[in-house]
Amino acid sequence: MRTEILAALTNTFFGKTEWTFFDANEVILRDALKLSDFRKIEIYHHGLEAFQDLLIYQAMQPGLTFSILHRQVVFESVDMNLFVESYLPSSSEIQNEMKERFFAVKSALAANDSNVRILIIEFVALSLYGAIPATKHFDKIVSSLPDFELFQKGDYVAWADQTNEFLMNLAEIKPAELLASEEIQVRRHNDEHNAEVLSRVLAQRPRLEKFLSWPKNIQNLDDQIRFGEKARKQWEAGEAFHYQIFYEDQFAGAVSIHSLNMPDGSYEFGYWIDEKFEGRGFIQRTLHLLMAEMKDKGWVNAKITVKESNIRSQKIPLKLEMRLISEYVRNNERFLVYSA
Repeated sequence: MRTEILAALTNTFFGKTEWTFFDANEVILRDALKLSDFRKIEIYHHGLEAFQDLLIYQAMQPGLTFSILHRQVVFESVDMNLFVESYLPSSSEIQNEMKERFFAVKSALAANDSNVRILIIEFVALSLYGAIPATKHFDKIVSSLPDFELFQKGDYVAWADQTNEFLMNLAEIKPAELLASEEIQVRRHNDEHNAEVLSRVLAQRPRLEKFLSWPKNIQNLDDQIRFGEKARKQWEAGEAFHYQIFYEDQFAGAVSIHSLNMPDGSYEFGYWIDEKFEGRGFIQRTLHLLMAEMKDKGWVNAKITVKESNIRSQKIPLKLEMRLISEYVRNNERFLVYSA
């Protein structure tokens, strides 16, 4: 029967037998036919038994999962399909690995690691195909990269800087645009509220400027509009994520996620609360939501920097169980840096 199958496939696809695999008892389990267009057909003569043997004895070979995932089945086998499903990673496992590999790539770029080219190719391959192929397929992956000519020159830092948004979107490490908890909603910055936000900033300027540096840059509606445009560009580029806090659809304050450090997966919070809502725990709840969201996206280290003189703001990182990791002085002001 084996001879007839091989002859039929060879005549049909103009291929030739590339290799034959035997088990420990010299029983033929698999044949592989190399086709003229470089594709390959594998025949499992004992069905599931042969397929399990492949996974058990070749599991460490690069590209195996890719080959299994992208096989074209000629003769269906329920048992074999169930076995494949149990072997292959789930979509959530792949996405978690994507996040881990994204930060590994950024760390390798920062360290000028000689393996960074391979790390980038494997990261992109995992996104495109759900598995990493054998190295012989890497050139095909490189040719699919944006700005692949720059990549081919070996300037991986410049390439990664130019394609950062592409890489972040593959890894899905940007936080959600809308989060909610009990009474509050945390929404991505929206210019529809520019006039309202401006009126709050102008009315509370002395209070805000006591501890924050940015209010002096918001003098009129044009300034607020410019900030909105900056916030949009930073979000799209993955440079910062600006949110507005709402209580029963009323604007209550704002939080920014900034100073993103991709090699070590850290970021920093900035925040302010409208005096009308001060003391109600809105900032604490908002940061708790965002920390959970950022952790889910692969970010591992949240930071908050506050002036030593801002006693009220210091309570926020303490309530979030952050620890004091450093202090510094700037313009005769002492700042405290907390981390979680």
